[in-house]
Amino acid sequence: MSVPSIRAGSRRRRAWAIVVLVASISLGAALWAIKVDTDRRSAEAVARGREHLRRGLPLLAIDAVGSVPAWSRSAAGAKTVKGLALASLERVEECRAVLERSLELDPAQPMAAKVLAAVYFSRNETGRGLELLQRAAELDPSDFRPWHGAGDIYRRLERPEDAAGAFRRALELAPDHFESRVGLAWALLSSDRPDEATPVLGRALRERPDDPELLALSARHARDLGRADEALALADRCLAIDPGRVEALRLRAGLLLADGRADRALADAERAATISPNDPASLHLLATIEARLGLSERSEQTAARRQQVVDRLARMHELTDRIEADPDDPEPRWRLGQEAIEAGERTLAERSFRAALAIDPGCEPAARGLARLGLPTAGSLSSSP
Repeated sequence: MSVPSIRAGSRRRRAWAIVVLVASISLGAALWAIKVDTDRRSAEAVARGREHLRRGLPLLAIDAVGSVPAWSRSAAGAKTVKGLALASLERVEECRAVLERSLELDPAQPMAAKVLAAVYFSRNETGRGLELLQRAAELDPSDFRPWHGAGDIYRRLERPEDAAGAFRRALELAPDHFESRVGLAWALLSSDRPDEATPVLGRALRERPDDPELLALSARHARDLGRADEALALADRCLAIDPGRVEALRLRAGLLLADGRADRALADAERAATISPNDPASLHLLATIEARLGLSERSEQTAARRQQVVDRLARMHELTDRIEADPDDPEPRWRLGQEAIEAGERTLAERSFRAALAIDPGCEPAARGLARLGLPTAGSLSSSP
């Protein structure tokens, strides 16, 4: 090959390389412009979705973010909007999947963490829920709500020492938060610290002197301090406002029984046991009062009911522990649903069956459980994250 032809070939290759380079630059610029435009439109869609949520329009919020692509910078925000909307629609399993994916994309979202924590609590995954509340508190140290939420969970779990710490932290961040103050009062009384509860209850009563929950706690406080007459008067005030307040009914019945007025205590104890049929304390008190009145057969029947409740609660606690240990096993979930049906806890039963089906769509015991409740096995909204 001659030198001129070699040179000509080299020039052609250089020219072609320049053409390819220019085309690549042009394509890259075009793709970048498309990405910038998509990110802009995605951010606008997320903003619209948040506005729909603020106005209480969850379906419109879901529709607003439906076109946001998975590769957009706003993908995590879009999934959070969808997750919050599904939460407001009580589509728990769909909400869980969406928010889990959102937090995988962007872990620094305190609102998504708080809502997903609530979802985990509803699924009896307490440990995971508390971990998310801790993350939310770290992401937004000025927000008292994760601490208040943790206190409420500890209260439900009958862990007063932990609840006291959480409620105290909430009050450090929000000194005027009434519910945290009431929660702290409960925690202190449940920890056998009535003296420490005195100033907490005093301030709360000045703020809301007619709050029935607070009056019931104040009656308990007075009883624990040995002021029976004051406790009885506070229980009377509470029940005049809220006749179905079980704690006050049980406390007044106990005070009347201790005062030798078992006949008057019976009505309160019967009402407490009727309102809260799965409360061992109410059933025990009722059986005691019936025995004191010489109603031996009724007392034995009530004691048997109490034992059934205690045994069922033990089974439910065991199943909850199994769920905590292995959240991906559907069996303890549908078994918990069956126990919840027997306890008359319809909401817990439904959530347990749906959680089992979310893990195993072919779980027949869970499907039968929902059918027993007269509910469909699937919702109307897509569960895809």
